Amino acid sequence: MPQAVDGELLKKSLGARDAGLRRTAAWSLERLARSGFLAGEVERKVAPALVKACGRDKDAEVRAAALLALEAVEAAGHPLPEFSEQLTRALSDKRFALRVAGLEVLARRQGDGAVERVRPLAADPEMAVRKAALDTLAALESKAALLVLVERLEKESELRLRWRAVGHLRRLTGMKHRLDPRPWRRLAEEATEGWRPVRGSSADQTHPDNATSSFVGLPVISERVCFLVDFSGSIWMERGGGRTRKDVAADELRQALESLPETTHFNVIPYTETPHPWQEELVPATERNVRAAIKFFDGCNERGTGNFWDAALLALTDESVDTIMALTDGAPTGGRRWNLELMADLLPEQSRYRQVAFDVLLVDASSFLRRHWERLCTATGGRTVQVDL
Repeated sequence: MPQAVDGELLKKSLGARDAGLRRTAAWSLERLARSGFLAGEVERKVAPALVKACGRDKDAEVRAAALLALEAVEAAGHPLPEFSEQLTRALSDKRFALRVAGLEVLARRQGDGAVERVRPLAADPEMAVRKAALDTLAALESKAALLVLVERLEKESELRLRWRAVGHLRRLTGMKHRLDPRPWRRLAEEATEGWRPVRGSSADQTHPDNATSSFVGLPVISERVCFLVDFSGSIWMERGGGRTRKDVAADELRQALESLPETTHFNVIPYTETPHPWQEELVPATERNVRAAIKFFDGCNERGTGNFWDAALLALTDESVDTIMALTDGAPTGGRRWNLELMADLLPEQSRYRQVAFDVLLVDASSFLRRHWERLCTATGGRTVQVDL
C-alpha cells in the first residue's frame, strides 16, 4: 500500500552539488504531488525550496523540473500566488528546457488565452519546443488549437513533426488524411466554434506515405536519427542456411541507410554490456558515410549482455538527435539499469526536455515486455512494432 512521503526528505536534495540529483528530487516531488502522497510542510518549506530552484538553479533542466513540481503542488491544493508569473517567465526563457516545461503546464491549464500563448512557440527555432507546442495544442482540444495545428503542418520543415501534427489531427477528428494540409485546412475552417474532438479514435503513424527509408519495415520519419542494435545473445541465433539474425539485421540496416536522403543525419550504435558507437555524433547520410557505417556494422562481432540504458543515454548525449530507432529482443540485461518497468518511466524523463522520440522494433518479445516498451515509446511520441528477423 503506497504511503505518504515527507517532502522535506527530498527538499534537501534540491541543494545537492550534482545537477542530476537535484533534477531527480524535483521530479520525485512532482510525482508525489500528482499522486496525492506528498506530505509534510509543503507550503512553508517544500514550495519555497522549489521556487528557489526554479528561479536560481544554474542547470536549465533542474529549473524546468522545479517548475513542473510547483505546478503539481498547486494542483494538489497548495496555493502558490506567484506561479502564474513563474510560468510566464518560463515560456519566454532563453533556455529551451524552460519553454518546453512551460508548454507542458499549459497543456493542463485550459483557458487564459492558452492557444495564443502557444502559437509563437509552435514556430520556435528549437525542435523540442515545437514538438511540445504540438502536444499542448492537441491537449487544448479547441477549434483555435486545431487551426494552429494545421498551420504548423503547412509550415513545419521537420518530417517527424509533420507526422506528429497529423497524428494529433487524426486522433482529434477521426479522419485519416495524411501530410497534405489542404483537407485538414478545410476541416478545421468548417468546424463550429463549439467543436469538440471525436472520442475513441487513434493516431496510427506506422505507415507514412512518403518515407524514403524504412528499418525492418518501420518507416524512418526522422532526419536526425540514431540506430541502436542489441548485440546480446539472441541476435547470434542461426536461421536457415547458416545465417544469423545479425546477418539479417545487417541487410536491413544496409537497405535503410542506402535509402536515406543525404539531408538526413544518422549514427549507428550496436550495444552489449557497453555501447559501441560508430561515430561520436550524427553525420550526413552521404554515400561515403553510409558505406563506412555498413562496413563498421558488418565487422562488429561484439557479444554479451544487452545494456539498453547506457546505449540510450549515449545516444541522448548528441544534442542533434531527435529520434532513436532501437532493434532489440525486448529484454534489457546487464548495466546499472535493467528493469524495463522502471526504464519506461526513467527514459522519458531523461528526454523530457529534449523531446527525443523512441521507435522500438521488438524481436520475439513477450506481451509483458511489449507493454512496457509501448508505454515508453508512447510517452516520447514514438512507435513500437513487433518484427521478425
